[in-house]
Amino acid sequence: MRSTLMKPTKDIPLRHGMLAWNSMRDEGSGCTPGAVKVILHPDTHGQTNRHCLMNTVGACNWSNWSSATTDKDRMLHLMIEVWHIACRDAVPLENIHDALMVIPEYRASLSGETFFAI
Repeated sequence: MRSTLMKPTKDIPLRHGMLAWNSMRDEGSGCTPGAVKVILHPDTHGQTNRHCLMNTVGACNWSNWSSATTDKDRMLHLMIEVWHIACRDAVPLENIHDALMVIPEYRASLSGETFFAI
């Protein structure tokens, strides 16, 4: 089931991105299971609440996410989190990929050649 929340409207740099999602186990919560969205941090417009997204990671969780790590380190952390979200929470990879497309660094890494050059 592909998420319909993720219509990329503008780029969100990795350093300011917050990945928000619902586990596939969140049925009965009133929120859409498997929904994923990248939100600009801080979430001053209340998008996590507006889209009923229950979990977040990225710029919201690590004090050094935006200033003390490199883009390469942030991409590595992001990919580890994506792996956890897909495996632990059973969120379809298609939903995660669609949401991540607003992050320029993610798009640049898709060729495989640029990831390690960041």
